[in-house]
Amino acid sequence: MICRPWLRYADRLCVSSQTSNAKRLLSSEYPWNSVAKTDVNERKLVDSSSFRGIAELLELSLPLTKAHLVPSQKTNLCNPSFKKTHTNMLTMQRDLLRKRRMKVKEMNPSQYTFLMRQWVQKSGAEVGRPMLEQMIKMGVDPIEVYTIMIKQSIEQAKACSTTEVFEDQGGSEKHVMKALNHLHVMRLKGLTPRSDTYAPIVSWLAESDLLAEIQELLKWIKQDNADACFIDMFKCLGEGGQQDKIKRCFLLLKDFGVNASQLSEYLTGLVHGITRGSKFDDTVNIFRELVESFKLEPTLEAYKALIKYSCQQGEIYRGLDFIKEMSQKGLELAPEIFNPFLLRLVHEKLPTGAFDLFTSMLKMGVQPSVDTYNFLIRACMKANNLEKIFTLLAEMKHSGMEPTTVTYNAVIHAFGSLKRLDSALHVLNEMESDNLMPDADTYKELINACSSQKDCEKALQLFDDMQIRGIKPSEGVYCALVNAIIKSGNLEQAVKIMKKAEKNGTNIGVSTKSTILAGLANDCRLHEAYALLEDIQNGGKMPEPFAYGHLLAAVGRSGDLDGMFKLFEVSKVAWPKRKEEQVKEQQNHWCMSIVESCILHGELRRLVQFLEQVKEEELVIDQNIFFDKIFLHIANGGADTTTMVPEKWGDGFAMLDAMRSLGFHPSRMCLEVLLDCCATMKDSKRAQLVIAEMEKEQIEPNILTMIRLFRVFVAVGEFQRAYFMLGEMNQNDLKDSDIKMLVKAVLDSNSGSAAYSTFYHRILKFLEAL
Repeated sequence: MICRPWLRYADRLCVSSQTSNAKRLLSSEYPWNSVAKTDVNERKLVDSSSFRGIAELLELSLPLTKAHLVPSQKTNLCNPSFKKTHTNMLTMQRDLLRKRRMKVKEMNPSQYTFLMRQWVQKSGAEVGRPMLEQMIKMGVDPIEVYTIMIKQSIEQAKACSTTEVFEDQGGSEKHVMKALNHLHVMRLKGLTPRSDTYAPIVSWLAESDLLAEIQELLKWIKQDNADACFIDMFKCLGEGGQQDKIKRCFLLLKDFGVNASQLSEYLTGLVHGITRGSKFDDTVNIFRELVESFKLEPTLEAYKALIKYSCQQGEIYRGLDFIKEMSQKGLELAPEIFNPFLLRLVHEKLPTGAFDLFTSMLKMGVQPSVDTYNFLIRACMKANNLEKIFTLLAEMKHSGMEPTTVTYNAVIHAFGSLKRLDSALHVLNEMESDNLMPDADTYKELINACSSQKDCEKALQLFDDMQIRGIKPSEGVYCALVNAIIKSGNLEQAVKIMKKAEKNGTNIGVSTKSTILAGLANDCRLHEAYALLEDIQNGGKMPEPFAYGHLLAAVGRSGDLDGMFKLFEVSKVAWPKRKEEQVKEQQNHWCMSIVESCILHGELRRLVQFLEQVKEEELVIDQNIFFDKIFLHIANGGADTTTMVPEKWGDGFAMLDAMRSLGFHPSRMCLEVLLDCCATMKDSKRAQLVIAEMEKEQIEPNILTMIRLFRVFVAVGEFQRAYFMLGEMNQNDLKDSDIKMLVKAVLDSNSGSAAYSTFYHRILKFLEAL
């Protein structure tokens, strides 16, 4: 590190136009720290101004930059007025720094640690080195400082191996060598590295398959009692699903003399990693293979992680197998092990399964916890069994467990979901009688209950009550309140509440703004909706997908198809962290909104172009079902009606041609829908074309197809053909009461001439004779 006197001397040389001497002073001819050896003209600002300001407050000697040493070409350094101004500026800066240093030096060690971590992440480990001595003086643990610098060096090494960003810095090996050097310096200074100090290094070496280097570090790790670093190492390997490397690392540690108990602990870390990055079957196979190969006894934590992952993946029975295995090994079965099953069963709307599992828990001698009862209360809500909720509360109190605020919140949520606002408010009173104070989540559930009843006044009353109690409204509370007001038909009041809260300094989150965005879109206030969308995006975020979908559909309904397609293109990359299944489900809805808008505005050409994109990019889950929905919508004329619009009539047959051009074949539903359209439009010729299409696709007409064709002939007035069609139907099918009801419904939906009356009675006699 360059000492402060040399910096001052270089500064004086610059002011006196002797910049070449200043450069020479800081050049490689002098044995200064490598940070300061770069030529001044080639040096770049590696740190933000904010971090440089903090460094000055800490009286650190940072390397000079070009901005510090090289003045503007228009500046005459020999000018006395410049020297005077420069001196005054330095004096003012020193006074300001002197005042601010007193505040900065009052920071505690944890604040310095946070500062160091941010500094290193911003500018790299080398720039963080000048802070090292100062932080140690202020009481920061030097081991923590070195650990931060080692982690950053390894992060840079990883970046080198995946991108070309750090190629000019010498590659990943250079950064790993820096990390190892920091480790070596620590030990020379008598500092004992911790497990988290070793963890980044051994993890990178293992991922790079450099087992020889790990073997060299094993003695140090053993001496420093830092064996826990291997837990993180196996966690990293597990996330990458690198089975071969995992086995080699286990073998290396076993050969070094690590006992089976420690290897079992490392297996736990591996399980935590593979449950994040591997498929369920691969996870179980790796686990089983390691247990068998190395004769390991899995820990309780390993089983907990596997059970939780099994439930998350919907593999409930496989998870129960792990519980059986734990019981056979004599491991303690705690209620926390069963809670993931209860959560999954509630999520899958299988309340009976949740209660059966609860009964099994009791038979196995496992005492339920408060969380267990909370899950069971949610199961009661799914089963609409309100009486059972009060039974569970009584059981809790009888067993010596006092219901918590979370428990009562779950009860209020159950009543609110079933639109029982009065009962939810009664639970609030009971909660207070048990000396439990409601929290923000309590009021959120109560306001949600008001929303289900469209009781805006009660929601506002509860909102005022929580503020009187001194409870700060959370994001969820604002979202529930806005939703309740919008459902009551008072969108304008919801907007005013949001603006008032922001004016008072409350940070309104994305959830609340998304609710208002959806309301504005549904109310066709697109200008305000776009403004709110821009406001959310300016904060570096995106609205909730449901709100974005409402906006996309509203823009399409308004006729702005260009705007609709633009929103859709943005949506494809707007939520990169969401699961693929969730993304597909959202795109299903949004693609259907685009189809509806194209049909509504008669843009069949753009619809076909969009369908080509759907096929190429596989934007929907099942493209055949997607086409079925399109035909259903065409049958409704692009509107929420059951009457076929004449100008949309040709779209169905045009869509058949489009489907074939895209390589798809129409399903039975598509063609049956077109038959219904023929009946609505009273077009028997088109109906015959539909039957021909069915023959082309080798789709055999069934009884419902025949009834639809019968309906076409009745609607057109071709009674003889209708009677003949009835005779062609399977007589056993016609004896079915539901089929008879459909035939009579077709007859009752038409009326007219005497010929129709004769035909009507003739058909009734035919049916009665069956």
